[in-house]
Amino acid sequence: MNTTSFVIELLLAGVGCLLWLVLVALRFIGREELVGLLSSVDPAATVAASIALAYLLGVIVDRVYLPVWNLFDSRHRDRAGLTLDSYYAIQLQSVLENNEQLSDHLNYYTSRLRILRASAINFTIVAIMAGLSLQPELARAVRWGSIFVAGGSAVALWQLTAKYYAKLVILKPMLERPIPDT
Repeated sequence: MNTTSFVIELLLAGVGCLLWLVLVALRFIGREELVGLLSSVDPAATVAASIALAYLLGVIVDRVYLPVWNLFDSRHRDRAGLTLDSYYAIQLQSVLENNEQLSDHLNYYTSRLRILRASAINFTIVAIMAGLSLQPELARAVRWGSIFVAGGSAVALWQLTAKYYAKLVILKPMLERPIPDT
């Protein structure tokens, strides 16, 4: 996976987390105090700090949301007849064989799955926090928009996961070949 793609994935996950953290802050700090705090800081510094925070949050939520994903993921993996060990073995084999095409293929799917996983969870939390933190009219719009994004992400995650494991089953015979010496 190229580094730029991975950083973008983590930033997207972090921005979603940052959205619901702002809603938490609105709930407990209040709108006036939050606006006052942000307006007292240089805008360039705010943007730079937000990007850095989004990246950091992306790293954290990627690790925190992974166990949720593994619960969801195991159903698809079991249906495909793959164990977690055989799944990791396929990934390891692609690296050890220096099979760039296979690695790119696996990374393409895991990249999309990571973004969808974070979006489904983050926007579910945004929908909940919007109802607790915003004025009723705005809360309704944000809640419905967030439910739409979270639901769409969850459906896409479900479908892409099934497709991903169906393709991995095709790659399973490569496990029977010996790993090349490096």
